[in-house]
Amino acid sequence: MSIEAAAGVVRPSQGGAQRSGQGSGAVFHRGLTGQVGVRLDSGDLAALAVHARAILDRAGLSQAQIVASGSLGEDIIVALVTQGVPIDPYGYGTSMAV
Repeated sequence: MSIEAAAGVVRPSQGGAQRSGQGSGAVFHRGLTGQVGVRLDSGDLAALAVHARAILDRAGLSQAQIVASGSLGEDIIVALVTQGVPIDPYGYGTSMAV
């Protein structure tokens, strides 16, 4: 599923949508309510999170959270936080030691 699909974002050619945004980059969403978010668990998490945040914000879903998980260790999380990547909660545990 694409980030846009996960955000409930539809293109102007699809029916039943509400417009959000301006210009050619405008996106549409289907009146989402309640808690909305995107989970990223593989790939370039920094780039994907920035892309997802832009899509969500254009869709008027600035309250939506971006969750990252998938073999995350302390070093990766620290690097993402230090870079200011727009990820809200992190799923941590694969490298956890007791």
